[in-house]
Amino acid sequence: MGPRGLVGCPGLRRRAPATRRALLWVGLLVGATACGSSSKSYLDPATNVVVSNEALTTTSSGCAVAGVVHNPTSTRRVDVSLQYKAFASDSVLIGLANVEIDGLDEGASSGFETSVFSDAPACSAISRFERSETTVWVD
Repeated sequence: MGPRGLVGCPGLRRRAPATRRALLWVGLLVGATACGSSSKSYLDPATNVVVSNEALTTTSSGCAVAGVVHNPTSTRRVDVSLQYKAFASDSVLIGLANVEIDGLDEGASSGFETSVFSDAPACSAISRFERSETTVWVD
């Protein structure tokens, strides 16, 4: 008597474990190729950028954060994404802001200004702000 067919699929035979493994690898490779991959590699922001002089600044559109980002590495150009949260005196979140710094050369610094905080609070309404996310990629 030969191998039994798969339940619900009369006539199909069970595949040998080696064949199943080979098909799994082929499927994974095809899936990875079909999904593509980012051309940028994520880096640990704690060791790859220095953000300094962060301060609230009033713009014509509202309140934003200005500062300086520095790429201390001597071997790679990076892209940096910063996100900030603004809080009222009662610690309620009242706004979000972000900035993308693209193509920061090795050893270079760049001044930045974020988007204005969402919901456009005035700088005087912000009791405190914090950088909530720093993401760094190899350019």
